[in-house]
Amino acid sequence: MKKLFITLIIFSVCNIMYCYNLSEHSVLCNLNNYKTTDCHSLKLFDIAINNSTIGIKTPTVPTNITYTNVTQTSCTLSWTPSTDNVGVFGYEIYRNGTYYGATTSTSINITGLSCNTSYNFTVNAFDSAQPANISAFSVPRNVITLGCATNNTEIVSAPSTIGQNSTNELRITYSSAQAGRIWAGLFDSSWNYIGGSSDYAVNANTSGTVSINSTVTNVPVGTGYKWYVELADSNDATIDGTARVQENVTVLSATNTDTPTVPANVTETNVTQTSCTLSWTPSTDNVGVVGYEIYRNGAYYVATTLTSINITGLSCNTSYNFTVNAFDGAQPVNISAFSAPRNVITLGCGTNTAPAHLKYFGYFIVDTEWPATSTSNNYTSEVAGFTNLNQMAAYFPSQNLVSRINSMNQQCSLPFLSLQGLFYYEIDNNAPSGHHYVLFSDYRARWDEFKRINGSVLTPSKIGAFYMLDEPVWNGVTFGDLNAVSEMVKGDYPTIPILLVEAYNQIVNMQVPTSVDWLGFDRYFMFNPSTNASYLQNLADLKSKRSSANQKIFIVADNNWIPSYGTAGQTAANMDIVIQDYYNLAASDSDIIGMLAWVWPSGFDETSQIGARDLPQNVKDKNMEIGNKIKANFNPCNIASIEGKNRLGTDKNFEIKLYPNPASGNVSIEYNLVENGTVNIQIYDMVGERLINQDLNENLGNKIFNIDTRNLKNGIYLVKVITSKYQSSKQLIIKNN
Repeated sequence: MKKLFITLIIFSVCNIMYCYNLSEHSVLCNLNNYKTTDCHSLKLFDIAINNSTIGIKTPTVPTNITYTNVTQTSCTLSWTPSTDNVGVFGYEIYRNGTYYGATTSTSINITGLSCNTSYNFTVNAFDSAQPANISAFSVPRNVITLGCATNNTEIVSAPSTIGQNSTNELRITYSSAQAGRIWAGLFDSSWNYIGGSSDYAVNANTSGTVSINSTVTNVPVGTGYKWYVELADSNDATIDGTARVQENVTVLSATNTDTPTVPANVTETNVTQTSCTLSWTPSTDNVGVVGYEIYRNGAYYVATTLTSINITGLSCNTSYNFTVNAFDGAQPVNISAFSAPRNVITLGCGTNTAPAHLKYFGYFIVDTEWPATSTSNNYTSEVAGFTNLNQMAAYFPSQNLVSRINSMNQQCSLPFLSLQGLFYYEIDNNAPSGHHYVLFSDYRARWDEFKRINGSVLTPSKIGAFYMLDEPVWNGVTFGDLNAVSEMVKGDYPTIPILLVEAYNQIVNMQVPTSVDWLGFDRYFMFNPSTNASYLQNLADLKSKRSSANQKIFIVADNNWIPSYGTAGQTAANMDIVIQDYYNLAASDSDIIGMLAWVWPSGFDETSQIGARDLPQNVKDKNMEIGNKIKANFNPCNIASIEGKNRLGTDKNFEIKLYPNPASGNVSIEYNLVENGTVNIQIYDMVGERLINQDLNENLGNKIFNIDTRNLKNGIYLVKVITSKYQSSKQLIIKNN
């Protein structure tokens, strides 16, 4: 065998041996035969070393590359050890073909990854020879990190009063970055587990709203119980930040028989040809009133948890008799006697409905905390009877709007929600207005905070639209910033429209993001918009700026009065003619789906300004007339005031089942009839438009009704099944290819 001769200098300092290599590479040498006892001695040797002593054989290739502990930003790789004639010294890890790191172990924690991203990893082995010998790369291993969803749960609704032996429905919204389950259970005041556990499996990178039925038995009567909800991972461990608690749950005796007091003072308002609003004095009960049932002409109509309800589907010039009862939360339920009958006569049969394309009417500055000096700055109750879309503002990402949104919803109106907290106001000369809005650099974090606080009500049935900001071009907002915010919001809530309103003199400079759904412009001092050539040109220009064929138009109607109008010969009393002219224009153009009037309260633009709220009665009457016509086409309260299993009678078994859900193609609606009769099946989209309305004459027993959904757009729908005594509703998700 060929020898290698390597010249070494060996020196000793007090019997300590040192080996220095004078060749190109260092070698591992055994100097046991060259020991010296002389301190500070220096000797020169030529040492012959067999090739077999130097490791020129490469290690075996690492095999069985596997991954564990995958998160949004990291994972752990491991592999079977390699072997080598002189010993494996370590391993090199490559990510997407680029060196990542080295380790002496057979596993490594990989960090710094991006969520929902695919990575390719390979591993080689190297030995301790000099020079080192390196194996070939392992078979590539592909790893996909978890999706970018955040982990969160919120309790939408859970019963605050339950029976000792009962099945209780909890509605929960969630988002999950990983596969796991939502778990719900009942605990006492000392956090002792009582029962009622139930769970719902969730997939990675998903979100939605689910209903969980939790059954409890033999629970001691008392107060201080609490519902507990969490998101657990596949190992059954609670995911940080997802635990939620609803306090103050009361368990009632199964023998409670006290009925609520009878609803009193049933009255009607907002009577039209086809609808009216009923209201009454609340009932009382020893365990708490849960809701009310409304009967029309002796037949069950609907149930509600409120003390007022909008009645629709009436005929013009017709007399109706209404009665109301109350029911409590006992098990079994206790129902009061009926109220005194209330007779309501609808309006005559003249034309009193807007064209079908015109669905929205409302005002700016309704629930925007203006004026800030007043505690009476929420005007929803003043306009809710004849409007369905009104402005609400969020000035800070930390604002909790849940109660305000729910309150507006309960009055049959949706907010178009101004997201003021994503921009800040700066006075300068960088915009036509003399000031401009600047996008916060941390706008995504601000938006995430707003979602975290208000996510439970950010749904199409509760929010009419998101309103980015006023007049973006006029106020110096770049298209890039506007588009970034619009895409972010639309990405999180694809079924909630985005509204954009521009100043009329900046329409020519507009660039509209494709994520925007509704467009409008504001121009005042227009007293005859339906015939004014300049105004109609503005409208034509706005339509030409649409970036998507599906984008619709809103008319911003001038519905206030300032002294300069008087100088131009327009009196406050004649503003009814102006609002009528705006309506005539909107009614004649099928691209226009709504009217938003500027402005409801007085004094917003200047102290002498008179808002629609304080205009002469004839003008207010005209506003109500137009609003009622439009609201007849879309009333948010028809989307379902009680979702899920409705309390509509004493039969607790009437509950519909939908499968498959989500659905593509055919979906089956299953229900059980306790008597012969007519069944009405309805399907609504999330803007309240009824798409299917079919009556079936059926005998008692279990029934299945099939619907072909292939002609429906992807999205969320509400399915309602109604009999003469009961009704039940559930959400249906359509995901057609």
